[in-house]
Amino acid sequence: MPPSTPAIEDSIQEIYRHCIQQGSEGEASLLVHAQFGSFSHAHSDVTLRNVENSLKAAGVKRSQIKHFCNLVIEVVQNISSHTALDISGNSYSFVVVNTSPQGQHLAAGNLVLASELVTLRERLEYLSSLSQAELQKLYVERLCSEQLNDKGGAGLGLIMLFKKLGSGVRWKLLPLGGSYGYFVLELTVTR
Repeated sequence: MPPSTPAIEDSIQEIYRHCIQQGSEGEASLLVHAQFGSFSHAHSDVTLRNVENSLKAAGVKRSQIKHFCNLVIEVVQNISSHTALDISGNSYSFVVVNTSPQGQHLAAGNLVLASELVTLRERLEYLSSLSQAELQKLYVERLCSEQLNDKGGAGLGLIMLFKKLGSGVRWKLLPLGGSYGYFVLELTVTR
C-alpha cells in the first residue's frame, strides 16, 4: 500500500528542516531565504527577488548576487517544470538559501515519480562524471539540437549547473515508498 499524503509530507518536511539546519551550521552562516510549497513559473520572479534582496541585505557583492541568482533561476524553473504532484495535487518543493563568508549555498527539493528515479540517477551520475570540456561540448550539442524532451526543453538546466559549478553540485535521490521519490539538489558557490 502506498504511503498516505500526510506521510509523504512528513518525510519531505523532515528533509526540508534538515536542509535548513545543515545550511545554518557553518561558521557565520546566515539563512537568507527558505520557501516550502508549490513553485510555478509565476512564483519564480518573487522567489528570485526575495533571494536577491536578502543577499543584498546580507552584504553580498553585486557580482556574486548576479552569478548566484542565475543559478537560482535555473533551479526554480527546473522545480516548476519537473516536479511531480501527489494524489492531492501537492508538489512539496522547497528552496533554502544561506550565505557565509565562504560563499552561497542553495538546497532545493522536489517530488518526483518513483518511476523516474532510475533515469534521473543515471543522468546525474553521467553529468557528474564529465569533465568541464565534455560538459561544454554536451551543452553546445543540446543547445543546437532541435530535439526536445517530454517537458518541452532540451535538457540544458542540469547540464548548465554542472558546467558552471562542477564539484559544487551535490544531489540525493530519496525513495519515499509507493509512487514517489524526492530529488534534493545542493549548489555551493564559493567566493
